[in-house]
Amino acid sequence: MRSRLCLIVLLAGSLGGCSLAFTGGPPPEGERGAAFGCTTSYAAPVLDLAWVGYAVAATAAEKNGGVGAGDIALSSLWAGSAAYGVWNVTRCQAAIEEAQRRAVQAKGLGIPLH
Repeated sequence: MRSRLCLIVLLAGSLGGCSLAFTGGPPPEGERGAAFGCTTSYAAPVLDLAWVGYAVAATAAEKNGGVGAGDIALSSLWAGSAAYGVWNVTRCQAAIEEAQRRAVQAKGLGIPLH
């Protein structure tokens, strides 16, 4: 049982950090054109938080009740990755809303958008 749990934790560790790898915030304000790309989905941060929950549950299920430094480190990394992903997505959504607001304003004033 112990070796199986170790294998699961090692595999999970290699899959964690989705937000670090797969989310991106908006470009700096001065570098944004009429269209720009960034991450609008919370899927990666949710996956990171799911791994945190799994690691906590697996640690709690251990019969010896001890929490290893590795468990804490992995959970901290996943939680940090989730926070980074939420930060990127929130900034992206705000930047898109601002760009849309400016486009509507410019269109109403007859200003070309290119």
